[in-house]
Order: sequence, then structure tokens, then C-alpha cells
Amino acid sequence: MGTNDITPQIGITGTPVINPATGILYVVSKTKESTTAGPSYVQRLHALDITTGNEEPFSPVVIRATVSGNGAGTNGEDQVPFDPLHENQRTALALSGGNVYVAFGSHGDVDPFHGWLMAYSASTLAQVAVFNTSPNSAPSEGGLSEAGAAPSIDASGTIFGVTGKGVFDANSATAPNTEYAQTLLRLSVNAVAGSFSVLDRFTPFDQLGLTASGQNLGSSGALLLPNQSSGPAHLAVIGGEPGVLYLVNRDNLGGFTLGGPDKVLATLNLNGAIYGTPVFWQGALYTTATGQNLSVYPLSSGVLASVPSTLSPQTFVFPPPTPVISANGTSAGIVWLIDTNGWGADGAAATPAILRAYDATNLGNEIYNSSVNSADAAGLAVKFAVPTVANGKVYVGTQGELSVYGLLPVN
Repeated sequence: MGTNDITPQIGITGTPVINPATGILYVVSKTKESTTAGPSYVQRLHALDITTGNEEPFSPVVIRATVSGNGAGTNGEDQVPFDPLHENQRTALALSGGNVYVAFGSHGDVDPFHGWLMAYSASTLAQVAVFNTSPNSAPSEGGLSEAGAAPSIDASGTIFGVTGKGVFDANSATAPNTEYAQTLLRLSVNAVAGSFSVLDRFTPFDQLGLTASGQNLGSSGALLLPNQSSGPAHLAVIGGEPGVLYLVNRDNLGGFTLGGPDKVLATLNLNGAIYGTPVFWQGALYTTATGQNLSVYPLSSGVLASVPSTLSPQTFVFPPPTPVISANGTSAGIVWLIDTNGWGADGAAATPAILRAYDATNLGNEIYNSSVNSADAAGLAVKFAVPTVANGKVYVGTQGELSVYGLLPVN
């Protein structure tokens, strides 16, 4: 994908994260700055007071990192530095255990870039740990983009991230064994070493073919399911451009099996590239893929249904959306998504995003969509946008505005 499909190219792309206990919002900005030597590109992590917008006393910090390696962008001294021009901070930020987690992938697949994951102290913005997914790969790749999803973190603080196309050699009998493209990673912070430890991983047996055909496993995020009462207790779901959903055991992800079959709990072919991270509610998985309907797949005792129980009337083109669900506990579920069909591919003019809402128990019942009344039209569509539902309102991010929806006032 070219750089012209990223809005904005300079600014804030990744979704911020808020600590409600402290009232601090964490966000990464990218700027182009003039110097006597020419343009300079800088990425900074900010900590902002959500009531005033002011920087906290320890904010911002410039994002810098260097790891050992001879991959793309090496400085010629067996090191790979973070490249603020080519790295794209598309993933949402995550906050857990006193750390802010920030991940990076490519800016339009322009070399040199790598997948980076960094942890910063939420209280000081001191850098705690750094991980590079492809320090010895050239050309680069192995980005952590996940169509804007955040790294997933379980109750114990373990981090899960899914990488894109590139070199995978972690199963090799020869060095460097440092390349983790096309892989679901389970990681922990090693604060003493300033790095992340790889605890476990899953890489599809056909990873080489996926990379050769330009398909990314990490085109959506990892969904960590609630603890299950029967079967494996700790499950996760991932899915990428190959169109396959993988149901995995988080306690034993499955590694890499040369020639297959993959050692996962289940696979499900959605017949289209997956860019939206699924959502789970009331024992069922809600998901879609390019050219497909939004579908619901029941899950019981670690077994995922192969046929959907209900479908939306619409199908979704690139990029298919990430659904979210609001509910009154276990009832009155509503599935919300942003239809970004009009995001303006290949230089075309963008058209408004469409907010859609469905009955979670019957997706055939579309409760609302913002295109019916012209007064409800959202701003111009931007791909990978996800609705935020809070305090009776739905927030829709667009290219030039934040569109907010709520109940009509009662006369």
C-alpha cells in the first residue's frame, strides 16, 4: 500500500490510551521539523492531562531505540536504530501494570522499517523495554500494525502481538534465530535487561508462501477471550490477510510445524482478507472479512462453529470493519461498526463513513445507519476506524472531525 492511504501522514495515527485513575492520556505524535541540515522527522510520546490538555511535567519524550542487528537501516556498527521517518505508529497504545506499550510497523511498506514494541513507565515516561521483530532482516518487514488494534495484554500482564510479512527464522537450527515475521508472539517485559522475552509463539506452517504472496498474518489484532469454563481455559483468536481465523490456546500457542498441520485448536476460512479484530459476546464470535457479511460463530468448550448463526444484510469491502458491542450486561446487545467503504482508495475522493448498528442476537436486523438521514452523515471515512461507545454516546473518528451520536432528546 502506498503512503497516500495513511491519513494523516504527519500527525497522530495510533489511538491514544487513557488512565482513568490519573486522568492522563498517552499519545504518540509524528512531526516534520526544519533544521539547518534539512527536514528532521521526530516521534514523541506525550502524557496529557485530559481536563486541560496540558503536558505532564515529565512529558513529552522523544522515541528512540537501538537494538543489535544487521538488518535494514543498520548504522553499520552491528546496530539497528529506530527510524522515525519510516516507522508508522498505527496500533493503539496499551496501558498495563504501570507501563504504556507502543508498537510500530511500516509507513506504506517503504523500507527501511521493522516491527518495534516499546514499553514506557506511565509515571515518568522512562523507557522500560524494547523489542525488534526483525533486527537481521533486509529487506525489512515483520511490522506490528494490526489494522490499528492495540497489543493485547492478559490479566497477568503478558503481552500478545501479531506480526506481518517478512523473514521467520526463530525455528532455525542456525543463528541468528531473531526474526519473527508472520507470528503471534507471547511476550513479557524484562525490565532489568531493557527488553522483552519471547515466552511462546505461533507461526502458520505456510508462512513462507504467505510472505511470498504479500499476505500479512498481522493485519488484525489478537482477541483474548474470557476464561472458559470447559476445555482450554485461556483462548485467543487471530486472523489476517490469508482469510483464516485461528483459535489458539494461550497457554500453548502451537509453535511452528514445518509442512503442517498447524498445532492450533481450530481454523476457520472466512473467504476474504481479515482486517477487523473480532469481538466476543455471550459465547459467540462476531467477525467479518473482505467481501463478506458480518457473521456470528458460537464457541463452546473450545469448539468454534463452522457455520454462522446469523449474518448482516450487508457485505463489506476493503477494509472490513472491527465490530464493538454495547449491552446491558447479558442482554440488549448492539453491534456497532464503521463502514469505511468510502475511505478514498487509489486517490479517489473520500465519502462519509457510515455508522451501522445491529441487533446482536439477529444481525439481519439493522437498527440504525447514519446514511439514512443526511443530517446524520459522519465525516469523511478513514480506514481501520473503530467506534467508541461510552456514556450513551458513540464516537466515530474520521478524516477531519469527530462525529458523535447519541439518543434523540425526549420532547
